[in-house]
Amino acid sequence: MKNLKIIFGGGGVALVFALLALSFASCSDPETEADPTKSHEISLEFSSADETAGAFYNYLGGPQKTTLTITEGGILPGNGGLGAYKAPTPFPSAQGLYPYQKPIKWEYKEGNSWKDLNIDAKVMTELTIRPKAWSNTSTAVSGVSTIQGAVSTVNSKSEPYIFVLAGTTQTVTSSLDLKGSGLYIHGNSNTSISLTTATGTKDTGALFTISGSTSSLILGNNITLDGGNAKTTPDPVKKAAAILVKEGAVFTMKSGSTITNFKSNGSGFFNNNENAAFGAAAVHVDGATFNMEGGSITSNENAYKDSSNKPLSASAGAVYAESSGRVNLTGGSIKNNKVDTSLANAGTNDVYITNSTFLTLGKNVEIGQVCISATTTHRVITLSDFTGTVAALNLRVGTTDSTATNAQTYWQGSTGSTGPQITTGGTAGNGTITMGYYFAAKNNDVIQISKTLNLATGSLQ
Repeated sequence: MKNLKIIFGGGGVALVFALLALSFASCSDPETEADPTKSHEISLEFSSADETAGAFYNYLGGPQKTTLTITEGGILPGNGGLGAYKAPTPFPSAQGLYPYQKPIKWEYKEGNSWKDLNIDAKVMTELTIRPKAWSNTSTAVSGVSTIQGAVSTVNSKSEPYIFVLAGTTQTVTSSLDLKGSGLYIHGNSNTSISLTTATGTKDTGALFTISGSTSSLILGNNITLDGGNAKTTPDPVKKAAAILVKEGAVFTMKSGSTITNFKSNGSGFFNNNENAAFGAAAVHVDGATFNMEGGSITSNENAYKDSSNKPLSASAGAVYAESSGRVNLTGGSIKNNKVDTSLANAGTNDVYITNSTFLTLGKNVEIGQVCISATTTHRVITLSDFTGTVAALNLRVGTTDSTATNAQTYWQGSTGSTGPQITTGGTAGNGTITMGYYFAAKNNDVIQISKTLNLATGSLQ
């Protein structure tokens, strides 16, 4: 631009300021004023290639996060808030702790095309966005080669990590407490993680305790948690469940994972009572979430008996859930776990759901026996495209009900409740749920259920 010389007289100063103001106005478009009373929905997507590679939002499990809402004029939260991650490419083969890939570039959808997105731009309208490019580091965290080291490291982080096991056995001697971010454990070959303790010692605690709303543990392919089936004394060493997940945390099992051979003398945890006898030997859910997408929970036993040498009916061999916990079973199998056989078949529950807990059955999950606490404050079973089987569904009433027939009235909704305990999330599916027993805890009254269950309505016919 050439120099412009302006000659002016006494009124020239006002003219200069007028010209400068005109110049600034003509060189920039006026910015749209943001309205803080408005908000805009941001839709989150992945490319088909990223979906195939297992990319995900919202590491803490449950339904994938697909939208978020931003106040007009606000800034997208970046990956820390969007939480988009993808496993390293190629997947690591050496044992160690690895970070997930994170997006380094984003794009937004305009019509049928995708255009580069400035992630720091103010949000003034609805958007559909997805990662365009990812970081690609497969460098292991230095000095971390054991499961104990992996848990300790993740507890100091705010983002999820993958721990790859290339050996055959990892043995730990004390409970592992995960209370930081997320940990995915994957085995490149069949790998066992076991908790050992000296015979006759006190409660060892859970193999893994996962606590807090930012904590998540995923068991991946080729990972077996093995309790060693501690039968070294007539009364087994008191152990907690293999997994104790609490305080809003999430535990997920995927295809190829297994929990087996845990024997508990009560899970050692109930309503913050570390000495309680309720619970299960494999997974105890306390105000948290358990997602089973695949894998197997088998050959676990809750060996607790009361002062009369009777098993506690409010317990399970495999999975116990309480305190508004959520159990989402959509794949894999939970079979051949037991409490005891002295309460006929009503006492051999694989899964026990208390009256303040939510159970979802979906896809092809296979379960031996499920017991529902059928009280006036009952919970529901949600069926969502359920094609699997439940070999026996038992309905239990508590210590205030003297007869097992009360379980039927609670289930059918005719006494103090709002309706049947079955609901559908979409399509119920064509799976099979066989009714087992009504039983009352007060008198250990047991009645076999002769009716069949209508999956669409939840009614017994």
